[in-house]
Amino acid sequence: MRTFIGSPVRMIPELEPIMASIYNIQNLKVVRLNNFHLTYLFLGEINLKETDHIVMELNKISCKKFSAKISGIRALPNIYHPRVIALQLESPDLDQLYNRISLLLPEYTNNENKFLPHITIARVRNGTPIPDISRLPIWEGMLPIGQLPLAHAGGLSREEQRKS
Repeated sequence: MRTFIGSPVRMIPELEPIMASIYNIQNLKVVRLNNFHLTYLFLGEINLKETDHIVMELNKISCKKFSAKISGIRALPNIYHPRVIALQLESPDLDQLYNRISLLLPEYTNNENKFLPHITIARVRNGTPIPDISRLPIWEGMLPIGQLPLAHAGGLSREEQRKS
């Protein structure tokens, strides 16, 4: 199953203008509000035996709720070939938590890719251009982040099949 380690993110009223501004853009599929989450580590396809090991390691981490600053909006992996539109986050707590997860699960950590804390708010339909996202309204405030891990499938989250 396709799996990731993440924390839930609760929708707050201050995010409504950005969500309203992208809702009617034809080539974007907006993420449902109850699916907002922060991904620390995408694990890819794993089996149930691996899941048990990962859950055991994650249980060694104690983490309270914290906040992260929304610092902007970006297209990922880049503006030229976007797959998702995401809110960029900043927080020393996020970096620290990611580092702890990486130390416990080095076999799943890709050292080539820098950790880029973000919340996916929309997916770009295959091969379609996107509007100038720099013009979208952004609320640069603090966003509450839920506790680790996002609890599905024994403490891990299975990525939903997404149909564009």
